[in-house]
Amino acid sequence: MKAWKRSKLVAASAMLLALAAGCESPRGALQDAVGGGAGSPKPANDAPNAEPWKSLDPAAAEEITLKVMYASEPAFYEDYGNLFLSKYPKVEFQVIALSETRGEGDQLEEFRRVVRERQPDVLLMNETVYAALAADGALYDLEMPIRSGDFDEEGLFPGVTDMLRAKGGGKLYGLSDTFRSKALYYNRTLFETYGVPTPTEGMTWEDVLALSNRFPSANDAGEPLHGLSLGTAARGAFELPYALGRARQLTMFAPDASATLLDAPAWLETYEEAIAAYRDGTAAVPVSPFAANGDGTYSVSLGDNNAFVAGRAAMALDDLSMMHTLDAMERIRKERGKSFDWDLTTYPAQPERPGTATEFELASIFGIRADSPNAAAAWAFLRHVHEEETMRSRARSTFELLSRESLSIGRGGRDLSAFYRLTPDPTAAPPLVPKGFTTAFEAMAEAETAAAIAGDTAPEEAVKRLQKAASDLLRELGGSGRFEEFALGRDMYL
Repeated sequence: MKAWKRSKLVAASAMLLALAAGCESPRGALQDAVGGGAGSPKPANDAPNAEPWKSLDPAAAEEITLKVMYASEPAFYEDYGNLFLSKYPKVEFQVIALSETRGEGDQLEEFRRVVRERQPDVLLMNETVYAALAADGALYDLEMPIRSGDFDEEGLFPGVTDMLRAKGGGKLYGLSDTFRSKALYYNRTLFETYGVPTPTEGMTWEDVLALSNRFPSANDAGEPLHGLSLGTAARGAFELPYALGRARQLTMFAPDASATLLDAPAWLETYEEAIAAYRDGTAAVPVSPFAANGDGTYSVSLGDNNAFVAGRAAMALDDLSMMHTLDAMERIRKERGKSFDWDLTTYPAQPERPGTATEFELASIFGIRADSPNAAAAWAFLRHVHEEETMRSRARSTFELLSRESLSIGRGGRDLSAFYRLTPDPTAAPPLVPKGFTTAFEAMAEAETAAAIAGDTAPEEAVKRLQKAASDLLRELGGSGRFEEFALGRDMYL
């Protein structure tokens, strides 16, 4: 499994960022192809944990070795371990690196294998693994320690806990101190300059595209100007039709993942709308910020490659990384005389499901192995991770949103509430596809979409060719028995 790689943002004039390769964070419900079933899992252990709950005493004399899964040992101690040991000096940690779960087999089975062989007390999971292990009965039910009264669950963002319960079949088998979501950023200076009303909460995709279309195709200096830009990590032009399709509840794959459904009339209409927005300049064609260094790392340029950061787009759809990038680039923009005021509001809403977000991910879920002999110590650690004090410390190093709403103020006093005003839509989870499909599809989709934008291919013809090539690839890879989540545009995060 490829997941949970950590990275540091380097705010230098060149804006280069070194990221480890293979940083995919799959999410969503499991398919029957890997034995998890579709939708929310039904836990195998409906009965509550039999033993009465007893919290770990920090002053206890007994020494405990706690096995914890994490990205790496140094990262673990920096993020959580050192602060925890200051409170529980009798606990020792043995860190099991998540790289051990990234074998050549099916991502879920590789994780299960590591759990069987290494017997971790604390597991770090993504949504797919969490849902599957909850259905297996492999995770400890956290309701009992939470009810013991020494944990403030009400202070957690309901969107996080609701999703965890939904994926746990109605029970809470894990906690996540961070989440990823997107908002609509807008350049207030450009809106004032061109007399366009600023975006408001609850706008649909159709509203956003209509607003984008009110801007001219060039600014007063003759530079290209766009109404909308995709995120700082957007790597390909297919990400716009894909985002539109997700918001419209369009299904991209057949139920058994044997073919794509891109030739459906609704998908073709969505694709043509996206191509038209690119062609007339309403939307900026994404320029990938990632460049392979040849040694397994990537360099990332977050400056002029992104139209919104450069002041050439009125709006952008992005996560918290955009905010950090804008702040880091402010000095450079001022030096160039291109500084601007900006703000943000909620991500485009779904008319059928108002108040919900299609762009929402729990990439790091902590849980306890159901048969762990150190459940009390493991819970003490989970409680520590999700306390406000720990999250405040994490805020200095993470580029993700914190699960406690009391901490919805970012660096420099930035208001982050737009990220917290929508709850996740559990139906938006992408399906599982044969391993290797996502990367190959991205390359095919980018080539066809680029040709359609350039006018070399009609959008209908591009969709037909992409439909056939993708469906052929699904059938070719489908017999491998190895699966991954289709997570277009999600495999590299700041």
